[in-house]
Amino acid sequence: MNKKHIIGIILARKGSKRLKNKNLKKINGRSLCEMTIKFSKKLKFLKNIVLSTDDKKILSLSRKNKILSPGLRPKQLSKDTSSSEEAAFHVIKWYEKKFGKISGLLLLQPTTPFRDITNFKKAFSIFSKRNNTVIGATKIYKNPSNFFIGEKKIKFFKNKKNYSSFYFIDGSLYLISRKNFFKEKTFLPKKFTPVFNKKLKNSLDIDFQKDLKLARILSNENL
Repeated sequence: MNKKHIIGIILARKGSKRLKNKNLKKINGRSLCEMTIKFSKKLKFLKNIVLSTDDKKILSLSRKNKILSPGLRPKQLSKDTSSSEEAAFHVIKWYEKKFGKISGLLLLQPTTPFRDITNFKKAFSIFSKRNNTVIGATKIYKNPSNFFIGEKKIKFFKNKKNYSSFYFIDGSLYLISRKNFFKEKTFLPKKFTPVFNKKLKNSLDIDFQKDLKLARILSNENL
């Protein structure tokens, strides 16, 4: 398999119920999409970068930054119920007709704007050697047994010492082979290798206004 033909896919749908036009929200004068595009260009292992969107403003960023796009995403792939996987399959089908078969794809979500390039280099190294799916994760830093909803406390673990070995998938990185993606039809297959984020802000996924406010604070912090 040609491990060198890996493409980066940036999925940026216009519709968002929780935070309107979130992919165009700005941090330090640059939109989440622009931050993602700029970072993706630093990844030397990517053959090409493809932006998929149903927003004309976001589409214009692909031309401005000289990255690829299949044009406006079809309406049937731009609904609230549409999955990232469906949009990615659309991108791959368009891309392979023009540039040939890929060996892997890297999903870059604009809503996780803080990234450590060291993690991506490590992910590529793992992928190249083992052909494993690599996913970004972050260590749980609070004891889940102390979590609660409203006034009701939720107990997850009987042994409170165990929580220190638990992690959550943070959305920062999804690197998967074409073969595995087409086989399992998901960016989150049953088997994968995690790459851990050491800085807390790299696990931030912007979905609400409060997340955006926090991101703007953290953008100036070494956390």
